[in-house]
Amino acid sequence: MEDFTEDITGDLEYFKAENENQIHSMYQNGERDNSMINILVYKLADLYHFEE
Repeated sequence: MEDFTEDITGDLEYFKAENENQIHSMYQNGERDNSMINILVYKLADLYHFEE
């Protein structure tokens, strides 16, 4: 997955599009809401993690 843009324009739409299939599949398989949220939080944290 690519990093977000510098000006963050459209980042939410990009993030939703990148993760829609996985979350939809989890939903169809009866996964709990917390599981889906945890996946998304993890992915957001990973994108915004900056190593110094």
